[in-house]
Amino acid sequence: HVITLLNALFDGSAALFAVLLIFYEAGVSRQVILGVFGSCAFCFVPTNSLVSYLVTSPESVVVSTKQDSLKEQPEKTTNSEIDKLEEVRTSEEEVAVPHLHSLPVFDMLMTREFLYILCFASVSVLHSNTYLGFVGDALLYHTSEHRMEQLVQMFSFMLPAGVFTTPLVGAVIQRGPWFSLLVTNIFGIVHSLASIFLPIYLQPITFTLFVIFRTVLYSSVVAAVASLFGYRKLGSLLGVLFAVSAAFALLQYPLASWTVRNNNGDWMWAFLLIGLLHLPLFLLTMKGCPKACTPIPSRVVKADHLESIDSPIGL
Repeated sequence: HVITLLNALFDGSAALFAVLLIFYEAGVSRQVILGVFGSCAFCFVPTNSLVSYLVTSPESVVVSTKQDSLKEQPEKTTNSEIDKLEEVRTSEEEVAVPHLHSLPVFDMLMTREFLYILCFASVSVLHSNTYLGFVGDALLYHTSEHRMEQLVQMFSFMLPAGVFTTPLVGAVIQRGPWFSLLVTNIFGIVHSLASIFLPIYLQPITFTLFVIFRTVLYSSVVAAVASLFGYRKLGSLLGVLFAVSAAFALLQYPLASWTVRNNNGDWMWAFLLIGLLHLPLFLLTMKGCPKACTPIPSRVVKADHLESIDSPIGL
């Protein structure tokens, strides 16, 4: 739920552009707007450093919790019971840490699991960025400029509503990484179809589908990588993942050029093409791709049983 909430708040920040436009149209100069933003960014740096310094390290909390638990055990259990407890702990730790967690970063990047998530993220980010960047052009083909501006403003203010989907997205992620990726693909396909076939007065439904799709997208990607590969190398893996996805998303510009030049600004074929890109990913996920994926255990290991922070999440 925490990952989903953070991603939803990140998506909601896109509504700031609409807020800035309102201030600009009200007479506030760009210099003042940029100055306020720069001041906020300047204040954030020392504040973030202070909070990071004050917050206790999670590893120290786990270690202290484990030590306190071990101190209390002799008073409550016999020696034989302690031996049995240690055996259970060992077996739980062996089950809780899949073999992928112990691989070097480069070997992780070459696994079938990561390559699949990379393809999934690349297609989904292309879908998200294309619709987010050209929704106004797509609407303008079907309606007047005034109506298009109203719909785009509505869309901008609907983006922060992703925070209200946190319980739904959290429940999806709880089912496991491949299930969450499957649901994301379904929302991607349904959103593409809605953007093509729904009439202009039903486009708020398309906006709602996009908000859910975008929220579950980033949450499922982060949760899947953390579940399959652990937390220790999560930053490196996500860095490679989103860098490649961002580069792949640059295809939106030749796609926009092709739409204007060959389709007279009708985005139907572009949205259909993006939807078709989701289809093979959907079919592969339905078949359990990658087949070599080690099932994530459903058992939850308590904090005082952990030796590292590599345990899966959302299970």
